[in-house]
Amino acid sequence: MAWLRVCADDELPPGRGRALDTAAGRIAVFRAEDGALFAIEDRCPHRGGALSRGVLYDVYKVACPDHGWTIDLTTGKVELPERGEVRKFAVKTVDGEVLLALPPTA
Repeated sequence: MAWLRVCADDELPPGRGRALDTAAGRIAVFRAEDGALFAIEDRCPHRGGALSRGVLYDVYKVACPDHGWTIDLTTGKVELPERGEVRKFAVKTVDGEVLLALPPTA
């Protein structure tokens, strides 16, 4: 697994997200209000809206800006009654840098 730099730790404030184009596709990285980091596929399962532009709420949820579908950042699953899920990726902070784990390419 390769680790890719996303940004400096202080460039991703609580309650915000940012998008990153990678070999694995476009990925959204979020910092929840409590400081936890999450990385998910930046594509709503409904109609492909950019989740990185969504609103974070209820600590670990993001609402798609296009149609309001809710994705749980801890599981990648869409909140009922809708169905679907997005891929999750490992993310961490090391030496003041936010790093994203990319799966090996085939």
